[in-house]
Amino acid sequence: MNNLQEDAKSIFKRIKKNITEGSLYKDIENKYNYQNVRDYGSIKNMIISCLAMTGNSDNILPSMFNQKSYLDDIVWQENVLASLSIIQNQLPLYWLEKEWLKMILKTDLPSVIDEIKMPFKEAILILPENLIISPDGFPVEFIYFKHFLAGEKGKDILIDSNFTRNYVTLKNPPKLSETITWSTTMYGLGYMENLNVKAGKIIRGGFDFYNFPDTYDPKTFNQSEEKAFMVKISDLIIKTILFLQIYPQI
Repeated sequence: MNNLQEDAKSIFKRIKKNITEGSLYKDIENKYNYQNVRDYGSIKNMIISCLAMTGNSDNILPSMFNQKSYLDDIVWQENVLASLSIIQNQLPLYWLEKEWLKMILKTDLPSVIDEIKMPFKEAILILPENLIISPDGFPVEFIYFKHFLAGEKGKDILIDSNFTRNYVTLKNPPKLSETITWSTTMYGLGYMENLNVKAGKIIRGGFDFYNFPDTYDPKTFNQSEEKAFMVKISDLIIKTILFLQIYPQI
């Protein structure tokens, strides 16, 4: 385990203790009251990751987030919106079968995609343990994704500052095309990508990641490894959607 992993896990351990002792965590845990699936990502860890991203809030973020470094970070914004959606709603969860997932990861995307039909507005994929590992050595346990219609954008984020509740408008403009947005967090490190859908074709957006613990320094990350990692997740999302179009009974 490298220093970054040790520092991140140490920070997250302190956050986790505070979160799991609160009533909000218990309420969300009761809502997602699924039986644990052996050798798969933990629902409890997903809930803790989401609450860590929102400052242990289900609606109004603490004033600590009312800083330019947060508000100008689209990756932070998208991960907060995803976390709030998971916290506030009861989204469908899909456990991807391990052998199928291995096959899908090795399968190339088709050169031409005639049409994308979304089977749901938003959902969460639960992955087998330690199957997809980030360049920093963290396992991906869950992936959230949402389908935006053309012109639709994310909701404003509500932040409490000096006892005044301010709506902070997201910097990204309304999307001019249909978009599939995915995001995931691992020990405070968030990833996201926007995939635009135009005339049945997938147009990749810019990839990026967000450093939550102070110990993360994205400038030191291997950019090619990070990009390859994010392409793998984006391809997985697209392949899963295409597979469900062909085999909706699955």
